[in-house]
Amino acid sequence: MTRQTNETFFDSISSFYDDMIGFKAALERRKAVLNKFLPDSVKTAADLGCGSGLDSLSLALKGLKVTAFDQSEGMLRKAGENASEAALDVQFVKSTIDRIPKRFSGRFDVTFSLGNTLANLPPERLSVAVKKISELLNSRGTAVIQILNYSRILKEDNRIINITEMNGEVFIRFYDFMPESLNFNILKFKKDKPSERELFTTKLYPHRKDEFLRLLKDNGLRKVKFYGGLALQKFEKYNSQDLVVVASK
Repeated sequence: MTRQTNETFFDSISSFYDDMIGFKAALERRKAVLNKFLPDSVKTAADLGCGSGLDSLSLALKGLKVTAFDQSEGMLRKAGENASEAALDVQFVKSTIDRIPKRFSGRFDVTFSLGNTLANLPPERLSVAVKKISELLNSRGTAVIQILNYSRILKEDNRIINITEMNGEVFIRFYDFMPESLNFNILKFKKDKPSERELFTTKLYPHRKDEFLRLLKDNGLRKVKFYGGLALQKFEKYNSQDLVVVASK
């Protein structure tokens, strides 16, 4: 097994990522979910780790001015295609969260980092990324972060995440548990030719609630709330699927 960097991993899976997640159906669901984070005062948004544009397009469809950042050329290319197909004007920028240029500081009413993006960063880079998120927000801005609930994942020690099938292809997502990190794997093969398979692997870091609380407060985001999902249900350390953070200055 060869583990890829995050950038090459997402470049490699960009060609089939939308099929794997069911992009069009996911877009319809996401538009409804994001409503609760978008009061009328919100006009500008940053999508941090935009992937193929699921959240960027959802926000643009709400009438927001959206700037989307990602480190993967392949994902950005796919996101641009999706935006063009939907006739939406989104600015796409190649950058990791911790290295977003200073010219974007203070521009946004809200920043979104959904879909476990921040788990791609080791602790030392997560610290810089949270500082950058705070800098991107204007004086009344809000940051929304979604990451998997690694307290539950590590306790359950379940390697299989899910198995999905789309257009005759099967996708199996699973973990390898390491002492201080996880390998995240996607096994892809045709249903009628399982021997012709491809395995894609990258490294994730299991950041948890207390780490986020400390970093957010250290960087001026004093009003912090934690939830167990984007429906804003109560966070339960060993039961919630996700850890969702809503933080403002």
